[in-house]
Amino acid sequence: MRALLRSLCAAALSATLLPALAADVGPYAEVTLGRTHYDVDCSLYFSCNGGRAGAGRIGGGYQFEVFALEGWLTEWGRAPLNDGFGGDHVRLRSWGVSGAWHWRISPAVQGVGRVGAARVRQTRSTENFSNTEATLGLALLVDVTPAVAVQLAWDATSSTGGSSHVGTALAQAVTGGVRLRF
Repeated sequence: MRALLRSLCAAALSATLLPALAADVGPYAEVTLGRTHYDVDCSLYFSCNGGRAGAGRIGGGYQFEVFALEGWLTEWGRAPLNDGFGGDHVRLRSWGVSGAWHWRISPAVQGVGRVGAARVRQTRSTENFSNTEATLGLALLVDVTPAVAVQLAWDATSSTGGSSHVGTALAQAVTGGVRLRF
């Protein structure tokens, strides 16, 4: 049993250290899950503390060697707020596009930087509104096979308040997931 476990561990480690044979050109899809932290400015007159929520993102893109164009659907999650009124929450959902720059750190590891724009829908208590906002992200990809990579990412966006009663929400998500190359 120990020999089998050692063999599996050695095979998994070897797969992550082998250079990726897939060209850095072509389409890909990603699925990630993680956690969002909200920093919220409730309004001009009231202060509150941000909350934490589960996050998920699905999307894909087309990579042209070091540059890629991407499209995303992101659920930033619903988090409770401690604003003194009780029952208040914030939730962001977005869809957007981004440009991504990839750089090879080693034969099996890439860094990714993303900048884009998203249509962000903020739900807060009884208000529900959308704005177009900037997005920013960083990721680390580790190739497991030529067609599969695992990813650790940090993404951020904000949502400007829709009225004098609702302030700005900054969402920062840390996610992990899988990238499939086609």
